[in-house]
Amino acid sequence: MLRGRQQPAGPDGRGEHGFTLVELLVAMTVLMLVVGALLGALVSGLRTERRASTRIDDEQTVRLVLAQLTHDVRGAGGILPGTAATLPIQLDLELGSQHIRWTYAVAATSGTLSRSIVDDQTNVITPGVSVGGLANGSTVTPFTLLGTDGSDLSALPGMTPADVAHCVTAVQAQVVSSAHPPTAPFAETVVAQVRGRADRRGCP
Repeated sequence: MLRGRQQPAGPDGRGEHGFTLVELLVAMTVLMLVVGALLGALVSGLRTERRASTRIDDEQTVRLVLAQLTHDVRGAGGILPGTAATLPIQLDLELGSQHIRWTYAVAATSGTLSRSIVDDQTNVITPGVSVGGLANGSTVTPFTLLGTDGSDLSALPGMTPADVAHCVTAVQAQVVSSAHPPTAPFAETVVAQVRGRADRRGCP
């Protein structure tokens, strides 16, 4: 009786079988798909982490500058009368013997909020901290002087610059950061109290 040839037995007594070319191709294809999926997940995670880190950095930068502005307003002896004429893009404070100026300037498509020290004797302006990449546009007012009832003093009829400087109780600063793409823009607002005066009769 004829029998087919048997595979030579291995050390364990079983026949030795190799992998066919088709099996190798299938295994390599599956391996590449798994590796591709893992790499895609890794890249996506890194991008998400980078966006989150960038957003945090942008927010911290804006908040640090606004914290300096808040500190200046709270420590100021008052708002200089000329500020009412330069709002909403410039805020001038009397901080001890110093004249502190906060300015929102627009260049090209973005704005910059900056602090400077003004020497009224020599008209020399020394720049300080600043934050760029802002996009307030025409809808968000950088600086607003508020009365006791929270009203915008500069918008009230009949208020002279001297009246505004005398009646202001708080300064509101609001900025919109365009941030770094693809992070979405965000807004930050602070309200800093101005040191109270003994007499605010006639003020809103």
